[in-house]
Amino acid sequence: MHTFGVGNATVTQLTELDVWPIAPRLWYPAISDSQLHAAQQLFAPSAITDDADTMLFAIHNYVVEIDGTVIVIDTCSGNHKNRPYFADLHMLDTDYLNRLSRAGFHTADVDIVINTHLHLDHCGWNTSLVDGEWVPTFPNATYLFRGAELEYLYAQWKSAPVGQWRSDAGWVYQDSVLPILQSGAHRDVSSGDVIHSSGGTQISAVDAAGHTPGHLAVEIAGPGGGLLIVGDALHHPVQALYPDLVFFADHNPQRAIDTRRAILERSADEGLGLVTAHFPAHGPLYAGRNGHGFRWQNYLDAVQVC
Repeated sequence: MHTFGVGNATVTQLTELDVWPIAPRLWYPAISDSQLHAAQQLFAPSAITDDADTMLFAIHNYVVEIDGTVIVIDTCSGNHKNRPYFADLHMLDTDYLNRLSRAGFHTADVDIVINTHLHLDHCGWNTSLVDGEWVPTFPNATYLFRGAELEYLYAQWKSAPVGQWRSDAGWVYQDSVLPILQSGAHRDVSSGDVIHSSGGTQISAVDAAGHTPGHLAVEIAGPGGGLLIVGDALHHPVQALYPDLVFFADHNPQRAIDTRRAILERSADEGLGLVTAHFPAHGPLYAGRNGHGFRWQNYLDAVQVC
């Protein structure tokens, strides 16, 4: 685990998967040889192998403590989830809950859960399998969902009879979202909503649509600085160099590009720290402008944080 402070809030990064290897053009079909070379020069061996044949990702989520309130932002992939179309995350059996406990948190301590979006690697631990049934992992929490995101996933769930879906989205709704809705322990969240505030520190939802229709980021603003938990607005550090590089699973590629650029611009212009779901970095990253793209000002330091 890795912990850092923003105003009155303490943020803990937890990691479900430390290394997730992906062939570059599987996720970035249009990436050029020169872009891969630049990634290799700047980000090997932490985020790409020395031969540039494999990009290296991770799966993180974040726990925020503020004024006695515990907020979980994203819930990774989860265990025992049937993901027939995504072999890397199919029927995982990780020690994530042990890592959560070692960080000093119990599932019953969590007050709020917010998913930046409802892809399989961001909402899986919403639920756990208990006696053959999916139940909320965080029994005392209120789960926050954005309406556009729920509608998008629900449409995919309804697209075919149970168990006959053509993507993993139906399974995700069935095992990681529907049980929460049925429990009643949820409410809507919209861009601009204040999730929690204490003194001069405020946690709010920020629109980050593009990767999915209802994607949110979570901003923590405090005296002397701020932090943005970006979800999948950025997947790999190379996207700072080339913000227009399209990720294969972006629902609306142009809007995803616009969102990514806006986030990087805020980091460069406002000194806003960025923390991600899939970088190997363990601390906030800060972008600076570099021609038509950006550069990371502290990448090596963030990767080496202990």
